[in-house]
Amino acid sequence: MRSYRGSYLAGIHEEEKKGGNMIDIIAIKTDDGFFIQTAKESYRRGSGLSHLFFDGETPGKTFHPHWDKIQSLPGHVEKELPAKRTNHRYELIDPTMASDKIPDVFVREDAAVQDRDGYWAWKTEYAHLESLYKLKYDETPAGKETVEYTLEISLEVSGIKEYADFSYPVQRTEWSHEGLTTLTPKDAKHQVLDRILFPEIILKSKPCEFTSEQSYKIVRQHIKAHIDPKVAEITSDYNFCFTVKKLVGLQNPYETKHEILTLRGKSYKSKQYRSSYVKSRHVEVFEMTHTGSNYKGYTPIRGFRGKDQGDLKEAIDEYLAELMAMINAPLHDCPACDGMGVIVG
Repeated sequence: MRSYRGSYLAGIHEEEKKGGNMIDIIAIKTDDGFFIQTAKESYRRGSGLSHLFFDGETPGKTFHPHWDKIQSLPGHVEKELPAKRTNHRYELIDPTMASDKIPDVFVREDAAVQDRDGYWAWKTEYAHLESLYKLKYDETPAGKETVEYTLEISLEVSGIKEYADFSYPVQRTEWSHEGLTTLTPKDAKHQVLDRILFPEIILKSKPCEFTSEQSYKIVRQHIKAHIDPKVAEITSDYNFCFTVKKLVGLQNPYETKHEILTLRGKSYKSKQYRSSYVKSRHVEVFEMTHTGSNYKGYTPIRGFRGKDQGDLKEAIDEYLAELMAMINAPLHDCPACDGMGVIVG
């Protein structure tokens, strides 16, 4: 690691240096500039540096919300001071009321006095007019103040690749009526050593994976959202096991009869029947559990893996596309095989 230190320019007194204005910066050096963020954890909604000026320029935004970018090591870092308020005065709310006894403007110091706490109160002789006036002032830009900083280069890499983001919907709980949440790159798992050695912005380029249970949730919700009910149906849908069966159209549909029973489950004196035609049969085409459950008789799904964030997304998307193409492909009995074979399409 290499560290750099900037200091206040002339005109900043020693006592001001001790006022907590030191900015600690972490940087990643690349061929195309420096990625920077503050060392303070409290700034994880952003870099914590976007309000500063590096050699007169604000840092550029990046594809990562916690990091900004500068082109070179800064000669000086500044922050903008709040505008100064000057020419405080009280102006009549209704200018038409102005008269010899009611001036249109009072200079604040003429009409009010300041107490020890810094609050201004109207003088007794003018207090009866207070409700007629409104405090006004002018704002003058105060410029910038140079701040002291430290900058530590924590890593040097040839470049930082931008990866496509992703978001996969999954059930929030085991119950579908409780809505959905999403799995994003932040939920992917990384090797312990990578988490120790590399900043978050670099982790995107390192191997990552979703657990078996996370992958189960992704596949489960994707099938539920994209299955063609005319071709296939979900016959088991739990947070520990999941089954899809294909509807195979019969070459020779047949009629079945089911007796209609009373509310007590008994036959009518004159037995009654309901007829229906069976036009398809069920064939199991997909089933899964996950390693956290290992529900008996089901195959644990392997967690999705990638050599980096982009490769992980590609592996998931490719698997889901191939899976849905298989599930939603229509099947029909082969007319020459008497139910022993099927035709796709």
